Amino acid sequence: MSTEACRIAWAVVVLTALTAFSYAVSTKVQEYLEHNSQIEVKSDYKTELPFPRVTICNLNPYKIAWAVVVLTALTAFSYAVSTKVQEYLEHNSQIEVKSDYKTELPFPRVTICNLNPYK
Repeated sequence: MSTEACRIAWAVVVLTALTAFSYAVSTKVQEYLEHNSQIEVKSDYKTELPFPRVTICNLNPYKIAWAVVVLTALTAFSYAVSTKVQEYLEHNSQIEVKSDYKTELPFPRVTICNLNPYK
């Protein structure tokens, strides 16, 4: 099979798959639009449970205390970060690199002695 025939065959396969996919999607959309459904959600809390009372009350002291704790922690965190940033920005560091080249170097010491006992 030549490459041109192979390309045409793959194009036919891809177009067939796209056509089948678009047909399936269009039938699902038509089915959805024809059958209108209405969902009704009811939530019935029992009155003997304490949890719904806690969540419904707007002036709950636990919520107020928690909000105060969170705001205090947020304030302390922002203060600590701002002071560290200011401290970092105020202390500039200067580095000075000094290179000193000698023109005359001493001759290295040379040892002419064989310390190998096996030679």
